[in-house]
Amino acid sequence: MRFDENRFAEEYEERLTGEGYPGNLLDAIRERIGTGCSVLDVGAGAGHFTIPLAEAGHHVTAIEPSRQMAALLQGKITPSLARQISIVRSTWEKWNGEKAAALICVHAVYGIKDLANSLRKMHEKADTSILVFRADSGPCSCSDLIRSEMGMYRGPLGMEQSVRGILTRENISFTAEPVIQKRTRTYHDPDKEAEYFCYHLGLGHEKKDALRDILLHHSRHEGNAYRVTGTYHDLLFQF
Repeated sequence: MRFDENRFAEEYEERLTGEGYPGNLLDAIRERIGTGCSVLDVGAGAGHFTIPLAEAGHHVTAIEPSRQMAALLQGKITPSLARQISIVRSTWEKWNGEKAAALICVHAVYGIKDLANSLRKMHEKADTSILVFRADSGPCSCSDLIRSEMGMYRGPLGMEQSVRGILTRENISFTAEPVIQKRTRTYHDPDKEAEYFCYHLGLGHEKKDALRDILLHHSRHEGNAYRVTGTYHDLLFQF
């Protein structure tokens, strides 16, 4: 993804927030890391986990390679949270810091090139590591519906098999369980919504009318608004 593009990062962040992300994913993570501990947030993005975890009393190191996403996160840090959060501009592979009580990596594993070394490093750098990524199957998001109907590659697939295989070979004990989340997008202008997907999915402007038709087909029209609900199937690995 193009997270160093200002428009891309800002629109992506606005959309996640508007859909109520991270929702029950945050609850699932909170249950697993206890209270008041040190947390590494790998691929922290704009802070959807960093901020609430800091508000709950954790000391969070946000590791984020994107300049623009790190700037969005920085803009959310209030004076009262400043001592709870450290932002480090780095990829996970290049980061080298102190071990923490907990580590989270939520929807940020896709850009990691050396998965085996990165998982070993996660295990070494935290007492408890939590890795969350999308499952290969299950009901899909609005973006997936568009990709499917336009014959586009969803990717990446096979992550569960890869993670299970690496952790097993490394003799790292783990648990894995599904987390299902529904998120609803409300919009008022189908043309603007189609333009958003043209840009974010890297499609030409000539695809806008086709995208608009797909969106309208899957949306509920209520008054002056349109609503489309996506179902997200994630896998949560703890090791």
